[in-house]
Amino acid sequence: CLHPRAMDPRGGGSPQRFRAHSGRAISHRGLLVVLLVAVSGRNLPSDPWEQLSDPPDDDPAFPAPRSGHSAAWCSSMGGLVVFGGDGGGGILFNDAWRWDPDAGWAELSGTISANRQLPRARFLHSGVCAGEDSILVFGGACGATCLLDDAWVLTSTVAGSGPDWMRVDVPNTGPRPSARSGHTAAWDTSSARMYLFGGQELDGAVVLDDVWELDIEAAAWTKLTSGGPAARRDAASCWLSDDQTWFVHGGWNGPSLLGDLWGLRPSASTWARISATGSAPGGLRGHRVTAMGAGRVLVHGGAGEEDDDSSRAFLGDLSGRGTWTALASGKVFPLARRHHTLEWLPGTDRVVVFGGASYTGGRLRLNDLWVLSVDRALAYPALLEDYLESQGRGNVTENEGGGGGLLESGDTVQVDLSWVDAAFAGTPQWVGVLIVFGIPGCCCLACVCTGLLRQRRIGLARKRAEEQERNAAES
Repeated sequence: CLHPRAMDPRGGGSPQRFRAHSGRAISHRGLLVVLLVAVSGRNLPSDPWEQLSDPPDDDPAFPAPRSGHSAAWCSSMGGLVVFGGDGGGGILFNDAWRWDPDAGWAELSGTISANRQLPRARFLHSGVCAGEDSILVFGGACGATCLLDDAWVLTSTVAGSGPDWMRVDVPNTGPRPSARSGHTAAWDTSSARMYLFGGQELDGAVVLDDVWELDIEAAAWTKLTSGGPAARRDAASCWLSDDQTWFVHGGWNGPSLLGDLWGLRPSASTWARISATGSAPGGLRGHRVTAMGAGRVLVHGGAGEEDDDSSRAFLGDLSGRGTWTALASGKVFPLARRHHTLEWLPGTDRVVVFGGASYTGGRLRLNDLWVLSVDRALAYPALLEDYLESQGRGNVTENEGGGGGLLESGDTVQVDLSWVDAAFAGTPQWVGVLIVFGIPGCCCLACVCTGLLRQRRIGLARKRAEEQERNAAES
């Protein structure tokens, strides 16, 4: 809240100065100004984040809430293709959906020809766009005691005609990676190969550090020399075609989180640890990273210290020595989450986030869709400072999470209070008291009601999950 540095007891018309100061009170007239200027987002800069959809859980026109699914942007396939995931309560998916920025969501379902099969339902698998016209899926978990080591290619995404799945039949006599989940993968467009790293085996205590290369045409796996990142699961990775390097960040090795960044050049089979400067993401697992061209990558979400989910976003410039920048989030941004998907919309400054799990206040699976404008996020703090200066004088500094808060301790804003005196001239004092204390009172009541409704929703979701688990156990 704001503390009045100087107040005219006579209510004069000269501008008054307020300083942001935590834990201090303000007079009713100053509070009214703060509510109208600081709380109102009427003229504030546009938020970097935009929510595109948040459908009901049971709406058949949208994917069901899920986490641990895969998503890959393939232009020739019509947009973002989502496969599989964990719906909670023992519910796993093997459905495929496509999201087009213009047409929205469409389920890729239909009659499967006699010589085709569908991949088994799974989560915490990998899915990459292979050659711009197909999706390559590998491994994942199919239950609490079930892991997979199969590879599938989705080659047809015509809505209503059915996904055309084909299994990659690797001979059992040749080398192949073990069944696993929580691994990470990337596609090299120049060599038409998929690269696979890490994950965990059925025993959750066994995390992996092996690196594999898959040639789809030859249906053959090749194990590469590791000598790079330590064993881990739930890491995030992306392929930078600019310098033909696969970047891997973070993850979990069993006892602790990891926040290191590594780069692999498959052509030389060599790893290199990268020490980027700036506001680095730190230790995360279950987060996501996507390449944005020109050596830039974006990291979002994940679970950090004490298993707290994050909603923060970081932009990395990995060209040259490498730098990290914490992005401002604005006033409205996605719920903190992990095991979601993050993809760049090619040719734009935007990335799209879908689904995931939020452990904040309960275990919620999500099916909301958000878009982040990176350019807007970078410009937001300066635009916000310009806005405050247009109201008077002020300084704005980003908060720890790069959120670009409205006011920080030590900021000064000059506000003209003369219009308040003119507006309330001749008005009984009880009317002013009612307005000044009634508005924040209604806001507090609305917040309390919203919190109660949210807790009720979480409770109902938890109850449904427990009921589904009981039904699954009985069946």
